[in-house]
Amino acid sequence: MQPRILVVNDEPMVRALINRVLTDEGYEVVSVADGQAAIEAVRGAEVPFDLVVTNILQVDDLPTGGRSTGGSILPV
Repeated sequence: MQPRILVVNDEPMVRALINRVLTDEGYEVVSVADGQAAIEAVRGAEVPFDLVVTNILQVDDLPTGGRSTGGSILPV
């Protein structure tokens, strides 16, 4: 059975690129746009995912309503 990868990214072009590269390498890929869809995909999966690929911060999750402040919200 080929490895299953869940791609979570809010940028449609980035998501499509990652999906294409991984699919071309022989992986089974499911792509979603946000965290809620990712949770639903994981919960509804008949076969578990082997890996989740996501960006650290989804734009919709910003407390500024999707506008970047240019600073990091993660403690370093």
